[in-house]
Amino acid sequence: MNSESLAVVTDTRASRMRRMSQGVITGCRGHFEDLGGSQIKVKKPGLQAHPGRQARSVMQIRTDDGARYKPLFITCTYRDNAEPSPRDISRCISTARKWCKRRGVTLRYVWVAELTKRGRLHYHLLLFLPWGIRLPNLDDAGWWPHGWTKIEWARSPLKYLSKYASKGQDTAHHKYPKGFRIHGTGGLSEATAARRTYERRPQWVKDLFSLDDRPKPAQGGGYVSVHGEWHPSPWRIVHVEGHHVQMVRIDLLQGVQHANAA
Repeated sequence: MNSESLAVVTDTRASRMRRMSQGVITGCRGHFEDLGGSQIKVKKPGLQAHPGRQARSVMQIRTDDGARYKPLFITCTYRDNAEPSPRDISRCISTARKWCKRRGVTLRYVWVAELTKRGRLHYHLLLFLPWGIRLPNLDDAGWWPHGWTKIEWARSPLKYLSKYASKGQDTAHHKYPKGFRIHGTGGLSEATAARRTYERRPQWVKDLFSLDDRPKPAQGGGYVSVHGEWHPSPWRIVHVEGHHVQMVRIDLLQGVQHANAA
């Protein structure tokens, strides 16, 4: 038996897409958990139903203390001659966060990047805003000067954003630009954010650390807790070819080496 027979092959592109999908779903659920209360469907204000048709409904979140929130879905696209930058989406969200802060509101958001069939990058944002807070049009306000935006009430927030996360696969012809983040979440409570981060850690990390340890990647490799406890990764990379990586558990590899030596 050799190391190749023990190796596990990982597709780094597929792994990145799985992390994106998981990040978007856990981000949405985290906001619902923080807000608590109940989710109900209400008629969209100002929308008249056509004769013989039922009025279109949208989701409203009513918290336990009686506050009401509305989920908004925003699409940010680039003009054809625009040159995307990794900072575009973060600047847009930072501006929206400051705008909300001046009104005493915490900006709760989840966003995901998507590639069109032509390989053009654009973003989908889900915002949770208190009832009565109305955002300006992002491109008219200068928050997104790179093209156009569209704001809609979200009818099924988790389902809607998950659809775009599941579509976000690199294709044979188009890949996400290097250096660009492809999803993000913000505005969660400290406890919910910590639990979400922990749940997304590799399984071997969760086997060695508890939630209270708050493990994070250590400089030079492995993970370290807030208490200073460090553990190296039990995996070793044995071969890399393109976006395929072969890894083997160090304890199994050492066992094979000892057996061969004997």
